[in-house]
Amino acid sequence: MMRAAVLIGIGGVDQIEVREVPEPTTGPGAIKVQVVATSINPIDWKLREGARRPGMPLELPAILGRDASGEVVEVGSSVTRFRPGMRVSVSSWAGTASASSPRTRPGPKCPRDWT
Repeated sequence: MMRAAVLIGIGGVDQIEVREVPEPTTGPGAIKVQVVATSINPIDWKLREGARRPGMPLELPAILGRDASGEVVEVGSSVTRFRPGMRVSVSSWAGTASASSPRTRPGPKCPRDWT
């Protein structure tokens, strides 16, 4: 299980709950990251308020948070650029707090002295 900010309805901040949710599986072209830092971005609060754009589907309940940093803990069978133990930053429209969906596009590696 993992903790996630879950949007349960359209409206104010009372529509967000922190919940324990099942961890997603890691697909062949995906990585799973143990998140150490994440954020709620403007797109998250705009979606919460009901502003939707083409190409940005939202099915409730939805997990918020698109950007994160942390350590790779699992890689899919076809992943070659990343390995467990690497510190990374990720940006995703997958809607998973752990950034482990096959649609996740890993960002650049973090500096070696990143703590």
